[in-house]
Amino acid sequence: MSRRALFPGVARPLIFAHRGYSARAPENTMPAFEAAAAAGIPGVELDVRLSRDGVPVVVHDADLMRLAGVDAAIGQLTAAELGSADVGSWFSPRFAGTGIATLEEVFTAFGTGFYYDVEIKHRRGDPTALIEAVLAEVARRELGHRVLISAFHPAVVSQVRRSTDTLPAALIFSAHREVPVSLRRGEGRYLAMPDVLKPHWAELDRPSARLLGRLDTRPRIVWTVDGAKALDTLEGKSFEGIISNDPPAVQAKWVAG
Repeated sequence: MSRRALFPGVARPLIFAHRGYSARAPENTMPAFEAAAAAGIPGVELDVRLSRDGVPVVVHDADLMRLAGVDAAIGQLTAAELGSADVGSWFSPRFAGTGIATLEEVFTAFGTGFYYDVEIKHRRGDPTALIEAVLAEVARRELGHRVLISAFHPAVVSQVRRSTDTLPAALIFSAHREVPVSLRRGEGRYLAMPDVLKPHWAELDRPSARLLGRLDTRPRIVWTVDGAKALDTLEGKSFEGIISNDPPAVQAKWVAG
C-alpha cells in the first residue's frame, strides 16, 4: 500500500484542472494555468516531455501537428524552439503566439499556489532522463509536498517509486483503445505498486471496480470528469480526487454542494 502520503492536510476531494483550465484556454499553457488560478482551482494536472536539450516541457502530444500544424517531434526541438511555437491559435486567435512552457516556468509562476499532478509522457526507450529531470525540478523548487507523479506505463511508475522516497506515484488506466488490453483494468498495479490509482471515471461503474474498491484502500483520483453523466457516475463511489477540463462545475457539485 501507500508509502507516501497524498497531499496531507489538503481538503478532499482534491480538484485538478486537466491540462490547466483547458475549457477556457489552450491546454497545458500558461494561460490555462492562469485561468485555473483565477477560478480558484487548487490543483492542476499537466503533461511533461523532454526537449532535445534535456529540459522538461509541458505538452501532451509527442509532436506539434495537432497543436501547431507542424510536423516536428517534441524531442527534436529545443526548449527555446518549443517556447516559440504557436500552440494557442488553434484554440482561439486571442491566444496566438502562446508557446510551450517549461516545467520550471510553471513552478516559478505558481509555486505553492497549486498542488500538481505531473504526468510523465513516455512510451518507448529509457525514461530515466525525463524522470530525473522532473524530480530535480521539483526538488529545486522545494515542491515535494505539492507534487504527485503519474504515468500510464507500470514500468515508469515503478521507476518513479524507486527514484524518490517522498513523492507519491500514480498509475493511470482506462479502457481506451490506446491502452493495452492487459492493462485496462489497472492490472499494472501489481507490477508498479503505485501509491495512488488513477482510473478513468467510467471505470468506477464496473462491478469489478466496485469489488476492488472494497479490497484496495489506495487513494483514487478519477479523470476526466466532464458533464452530467460523469458527475452522476461518481455518486456513492470512493475517490479522493477529480480531474476535469471544467473544474468549477466539479467544485460546485463536490465542494460547495
